[in-house]
Amino acid sequence: MKKYLKLLRMQQWYKNVVVFIPLFFSLNAMNPYMLMLCAGGFAALSLMSSCYYILNDLKDAEEDRRHPEKRKRPVASGEVSKKAAFAVAAALFAASISLSYALNPAFAVFPLLLLLVTMFYTFRLRNVAIVDIHAISVNFLIRTVSGAVLIGVSISPWLVITIFLLALVLASGKRRAELEFLGKHAEKHRPVYRVYTGHLLDAFLMVSVSLLLMSYTLYTFIAHPEGYLVFTLPVATFLLFRYMYFAVSGGREGRSAEHVLRDPQMVAGIAVWVAAVFLGLYVIA
Repeated sequence: MKKYLKLLRMQQWYKNVVVFIPLFFSLNAMNPYMLMLCAGGFAALSLMSSCYYILNDLKDAEEDRRHPEKRKRPVASGEVSKKAAFAVAAALFAASISLSYALNPAFAVFPLLLLLVTMFYTFRLRNVAIVDIHAISVNFLIRTVSGAVLIGVSISPWLVITIFLLALVLASGKRRAELEFLGKHAEKHRPVYRVYTGHLLDAFLMVSVSLLLMSYTLYTFIAHPEGYLVFTLPVATFLLFRYMYFAVSGGREGRSAEHVLRDPQMVAGIAVWVAAVFLGLYVIA
Protein backbone atom coordinates (compact mmCIF):
# COMPACT_ATOMS: atom_id res chain seq x y z
CA MET A 1 0.00 0.00 0.00
CA LYS A 2 2.83 2.37 0.88
CA LYS A 3 4.34 2.10 -2.59
CA TYR A 4 1.03 3.13 -4.19
CA LEU A 5 0.69 6.12 -1.87
CA LYS A 6 4.21 7.11 -2.88
CA LEU A 7 3.14 6.78 -6.51
CA LEU A 8 0.44 9.42 -5.98
CA ARG A 9 3.00 12.10 -4.98
CA MET A 10 0.57 13.57 -2.47
CA GLN A 11 3.26 16.03 -1.34
CA GLN A 12 2.66 17.80 -4.67
CA TRP A 13 -1.01 18.41 -3.96
CA TYR A 14 -0.15 21.74 -2.34
CA LYS A 15 -0.21 23.25 -5.84
CA ASN A 16 -3.98 22.81 -5.92
CA VAL A 17 -4.47 25.02 -2.86
CA VAL A 18 -4.77 27.94 -5.31
CA VAL A 19 -8.34 26.73 -6.00
CA PHE A 20 -9.21 28.38 -2.66
CA ILE A 21 -7.80 31.78 -3.69
CA PRO A 22 -11.01 33.08 -5.38
CA LEU A 23 -12.97 31.98 -2.31
CA PHE A 24 -10.61 33.74 0.09
CA PHE A 25 -10.15 36.99 -1.82
CA SER A 26 -13.83 37.30 -2.79
CA LEU A 27 -14.59 37.50 0.95
CA ASN A 28 -16.49 34.21 0.95
CA ALA A 29 -14.13 32.17 3.13
CA MET A 30 -16.78 32.02 5.86
CA ASN A 31 -19.43 30.65 3.52
CA PRO A 32 -19.79 26.94 4.46
CA TYR A 33 -21.31 25.88 1.15
CA MET A 34 -18.65 27.57 -0.97
CA LEU A 35 -15.93 26.24 1.34
CA MET A 36 -17.28 22.73 0.84
CA LEU A 37 -17.32 23.20 -2.92
CA CYS A 38 -13.69 24.36 -2.92
CA ALA A 39 -12.66 21.43 -0.73
CA GLY A 40 -14.27 19.12 -3.27
CA GLY A 41 -12.54 21.02 -6.09
CA PHE A 42 -9.20 20.62 -4.33
CA ALA A 43 -9.80 16.86 -4.08
CA ALA A 44 -10.78 16.60 -7.76
CA LEU A 45 -7.73 18.55 -8.94
CA SER A 46 -5.46 16.56 -6.64
CA LEU A 47 -6.74 13.26 -8.01
CA MET A 48 -6.05 14.50 -11.54
CA SER A 49 -2.62 15.72 -10.43
CA SER A 50 -1.74 12.23 -9.22
CA CYS A 51 -3.04 10.83 -12.49
CA TYR A 52 -0.66 12.88 -14.62
CA TYR A 53 2.25 12.38 -12.23
CA ILE A 54 1.87 8.65 -12.76
CA LEU A 55 1.66 9.09 -16.54
CA ASN A 56 4.76 11.26 -16.37
CA ASP A 57 6.58 8.60 -14.33
CA LEU A 58 5.63 5.98 -16.92
CA LYS A 59 7.09 8.06 -19.72
CA ASP A 60 10.24 9.07 -17.85
CA ALA A 61 11.06 5.77 -16.13
CA GLU A 62 14.34 5.25 -18.00
CA GLU A 63 15.42 8.88 -17.64
CA ASP A 64 14.53 8.94 -13.94
CA ARG A 65 16.79 5.95 -13.29
CA ARG A 66 19.77 8.16 -14.19
CA HIS A 67 18.73 10.95 -11.78
CA PRO A 68 20.26 10.89 -8.27
CA GLU A 69 16.87 11.56 -6.60
CA LYS A 70 14.17 10.54 -9.09
CA ARG A 71 15.53 7.00 -9.46
CA LYS A 72 13.81 6.21 -6.15
CA ARG A 73 10.35 6.78 -7.62
CA PRO A 74 8.15 3.62 -7.59
CA VAL A 75 8.03 3.10 -11.38
CA ALA A 76 11.67 3.99 -12.02
CA SER A 77 12.86 1.70 -9.23
CA GLY A 78 10.60 -1.15 -10.35
CA GLU A 79 8.69 -1.13 -7.08
CA VAL A 80 5.43 -0.70 -9.03
CA SER A 81 4.93 -2.28 -12.46
CA LYS A 82 3.99 -0.10 -15.41
CA LYS A 83 0.74 -2.01 -15.88
CA ALA A 84 -0.33 -1.47 -12.27
CA ALA A 85 0.67 2.19 -12.40
CA PHE A 86 -1.42 2.78 -15.54
CA ALA A 87 -4.44 1.11 -13.91
CA VAL A 88 -4.14 3.43 -10.92
CA ALA A 89 -3.87 6.46 -13.24
CA ALA A 90 -7.05 5.41 -15.10
CA ALA A 91 -8.97 5.02 -11.82
CA LEU A 92 -7.80 8.45 -10.63
CA PHE A 93 -8.87 10.04 -13.92
CA ALA A 94 -12.37 8.59 -13.67
CA ALA A 95 -12.72 9.62 -10.02
CA SER A 96 -11.54 13.18 -10.72
CA ILE A 97 -13.92 13.77 -13.63
CA SER A 98 -16.88 12.21 -11.79
CA LEU A 99 -16.31 14.31 -8.67
CA SER A 100 -15.78 17.50 -10.71
CA TYR A 101 -19.02 17.04 -12.62
CA ALA A 102 -20.93 16.34 -9.41
CA LEU A 103 -19.63 19.59 -7.90
CA ASN A 104 -20.33 21.79 -10.94
CA PRO A 105 -20.59 20.63 -14.58
CA ALA A 106 -18.73 23.74 -15.74
CA PHE A 107 -15.88 22.97 -13.34
CA ALA A 108 -15.41 19.49 -14.83
CA VAL A 109 -13.67 21.05 -17.84
CA PHE A 110 -10.74 22.26 -15.75
CA PRO A 111 -9.28 18.97 -14.45
CA LEU A 112 -9.42 17.70 -18.03
CA LEU A 113 -7.78 20.88 -19.33
CA LEU A 114 -5.12 20.56 -16.63
CA LEU A 115 -4.36 17.02 -17.74
CA LEU A 116 -4.17 17.97 -21.42
CA VAL A 117 -1.84 20.91 -20.86
CA THR A 118 0.36 18.86 -18.54
CA MET A 119 0.61 15.98 -21.00
CA PHE A 120 1.49 18.41 -23.78
CA TYR A 121 4.17 19.77 -21.46
CA THR A 122 5.45 16.27 -20.63
CA PHE A 123 5.69 15.07 -24.22
CA ARG A 124 6.88 18.27 -25.89
CA LEU A 125 7.00 21.63 -24.14
CA ARG A 126 9.34 20.74 -21.28
CA ASN A 127 12.13 20.34 -23.84
CA VAL A 128 11.61 23.84 -25.22
CA ALA A 129 13.50 26.40 -23.14
CA ILE A 130 11.48 29.38 -21.85
CA VAL A 131 8.24 27.83 -23.14
CA ASP A 132 8.58 25.15 -20.46
CA ILE A 133 8.41 27.51 -17.48
CA HIS A 134 5.49 29.38 -19.04
CA ALA A 135 3.57 26.13 -19.53
CA ILE A 136 4.00 25.35 -15.83
CA SER A 137 2.71 28.82 -14.95
CA VAL A 138 -0.36 28.39 -17.15
CA ASN A 139 -1.28 25.33 -15.09
CA PHE A 140 -1.51 27.51 -11.99
CA LEU A 141 -3.78 29.90 -13.88
CA ILE A 142 -6.07 27.00 -14.79
CA ARG A 143 -6.29 25.96 -11.15
CA THR A 144 -7.04 29.50 -9.97
CA VAL A 145 -9.70 30.24 -12.57
CA SER A 146 -11.30 26.87 -11.88
CA GLY A 147 -11.89 27.95 -8.29
CA ALA A 148 -13.73 31.06 -9.45
CA VAL A 149 -15.90 29.06 -11.87
CA LEU A 150 -16.60 26.44 -9.21
CA ILE A 151 -18.17 28.92 -6.78
CA GLY A 152 -19.41 31.42 -9.38
CA VAL A 153 -17.43 34.53 -8.43
CA SER A 154 -15.32 37.00 -10.37
CA ILE A 155 -11.71 37.77 -9.41
CA SER A 156 -9.50 40.77 -10.02
CA PRO A 157 -7.31 40.57 -13.16
CA TRP A 158 -4.44 41.79 -10.99
CA LEU A 159 -4.85 38.75 -8.75
CA VAL A 160 -4.77 36.45 -11.79
CA ILE A 161 -1.60 38.16 -13.03
CA THR A 162 -0.04 37.84 -9.58
CA ILE A 163 -0.71 34.09 -9.49
CA PHE A 164 0.79 33.65 -12.95
CA LEU A 165 3.93 35.58 -12.00
CA LEU A 166 4.29 33.67 -8.73
CA ALA A 167 4.20 30.42 -10.70
CA LEU A 168 6.80 31.86 -13.08
CA VAL A 169 9.06 32.64 -10.12
CA LEU A 170 8.69 29.10 -8.76
CA ALA A 171 9.31 27.52 -12.17
CA SER A 172 12.38 29.67 -12.86
CA GLY A 173 13.66 29.03 -9.35
CA LYS A 174 13.27 25.27 -9.76
CA ARG A 175 15.26 25.33 -13.00
CA ARG A 176 17.97 27.43 -11.34
CA ALA A 177 18.21 25.09 -8.36
CA GLU A 178 18.28 22.00 -10.58
CA LEU A 179 21.04 23.50 -12.69
CA GLU A 180 23.11 24.20 -9.59
CA PHE A 181 22.42 20.74 -8.16
CA LEU A 182 23.08 18.69 -11.33
CA GLY A 183 26.08 20.73 -12.46
CA LYS A 184 27.78 19.36 -15.57
CA HIS A 185 25.25 16.52 -15.77
CA ALA A 186 22.29 18.90 -16.23
CA GLU A 187 22.14 18.55 -20.03
CA LYS A 188 21.94 14.76 -19.79
CA HIS A 189 18.92 15.08 -17.52
CA ARG A 190 16.98 17.68 -19.52
CA PRO A 191 17.73 19.19 -22.99
CA VAL A 192 16.67 22.71 -21.94
CA TYR A 193 19.87 23.00 -19.91
CA ARG A 194 21.73 23.36 -23.19
CA VAL A 195 20.08 26.80 -23.31
CA TYR A 196 19.69 27.69 -19.65
CA THR A 197 22.70 29.09 -17.84
CA GLY A 198 23.03 30.34 -14.30
CA HIS A 199 23.17 33.95 -15.47
CA LEU A 200 20.11 33.56 -17.71
CA LEU A 201 18.01 31.93 -15.00
CA ASP A 202 19.14 34.52 -12.46
CA ALA A 203 17.89 37.19 -14.87
CA PHE A 204 14.56 35.36 -15.25
CA LEU A 205 14.22 35.22 -11.48
CA MET A 206 14.96 38.90 -10.98
CA VAL A 207 12.54 40.01 -13.70
CA SER A 208 9.80 37.65 -12.48
CA VAL A 209 10.18 38.67 -8.85
CA SER A 210 10.17 42.36 -9.76
CA LEU A 211 7.00 42.02 -11.84
CA LEU A 212 5.40 39.89 -9.14
CA LEU A 213 6.00 42.48 -6.44
CA MET A 214 4.69 45.23 -8.72
CA SER A 215 1.51 43.32 -9.63
CA TYR A 216 0.85 42.32 -6.01
CA THR A 217 1.36 45.91 -4.87
CA LEU A 218 -1.08 47.17 -7.50
CA TYR A 219 -3.57 44.48 -6.49
CA THR A 220 -3.47 45.61 -2.84
CA PHE A 221 -4.37 49.16 -3.91
CA ILE A 222 -6.70 48.63 -6.86
CA ALA A 223 -8.77 45.67 -5.65
CA HIS A 224 -8.76 46.81 -2.02
CA PRO A 225 -8.59 50.63 -2.01
CA GLU A 226 -8.96 50.80 1.77
CA GLY A 227 -5.22 50.07 1.77
CA TYR A 228 -4.91 47.53 4.58
CA LEU A 229 -3.31 44.84 2.41
CA VAL A 230 -0.35 47.05 1.59
CA PHE A 231 1.02 46.21 5.03
CA THR A 232 1.56 42.63 3.89
CA LEU A 233 4.25 43.70 1.41
CA PRO A 234 7.23 43.38 3.80
CA VAL A 235 6.31 39.77 4.49
CA ALA A 236 5.79 39.08 0.78
CA THR A 237 9.24 40.46 -0.09
CA PHE A 238 10.85 38.38 2.67
CA LEU A 239 9.26 35.18 1.36
CA LEU A 240 10.35 35.88 -2.20
CA PHE A 241 13.92 36.77 -1.26
CA ARG A 242 14.18 33.68 0.93
CA TYR A 243 13.01 31.51 -1.95
CA MET A 244 15.50 33.16 -4.31
CA TYR A 245 18.25 32.20 -1.86
CA PHE A 246 17.17 28.55 -2.03
CA ALA A 247 16.99 28.68 -5.82
CA VAL A 248 20.46 30.09 -6.48
CA SER A 249 22.10 27.88 -3.85
CA GLY A 250 20.66 24.70 -5.39
CA GLY A 251 18.97 23.69 -2.14
CA ARG A 252 16.25 21.07 -2.01
CA GLU A 253 13.77 23.82 -1.14
CA GLY A 254 14.44 25.34 -4.54
CA ARG A 255 14.23 22.07 -6.47
CA SER A 256 11.06 20.90 -4.73
CA ALA A 257 8.82 23.70 -3.51
CA GLU A 258 7.09 21.42 -0.99
CA HIS A 259 10.36 21.31 0.96
CA VAL A 260 9.96 25.04 1.55
CA LEU A 261 7.45 24.08 4.24
CA ARG A 262 10.29 22.42 6.15
CA ASP A 263 12.11 25.72 6.53
CA PRO A 264 11.05 27.38 9.82
CA GLN A 265 11.53 30.91 8.48
CA MET A 266 9.38 30.25 5.41
CA VAL A 267 6.67 28.57 7.47
CA ALA A 268 6.62 31.49 9.90
CA GLY A 269 6.55 34.00 7.04
CA ILE A 270 3.69 32.25 5.25
CA ALA A 271 1.71 32.06 8.50
CA VAL A 272 2.24 35.77 9.17
CA TRP A 273 1.24 36.66 5.60
CA VAL A 274 -1.96 34.60 5.72
CA ALA A 275 -2.88 36.07 9.12
CA ALA A 276 -2.19 39.62 7.92
CA VAL A 277 -4.27 39.18 4.75
CA PHE A 278 -7.11 37.64 6.77
CA LEU A 279 -7.08 40.57 9.18
CA GLY A 280 -6.99 43.07 6.32
CA LEU A 281 -9.89 41.48 4.45
CA TYR A 282 -12.15 40.06 7.14
CA VAL A 283 -11.50 41.89 10.42
CA ILE A 284 -10.24 45.45 9.92
CA ALA A 285 -11.98 46.25 6.61
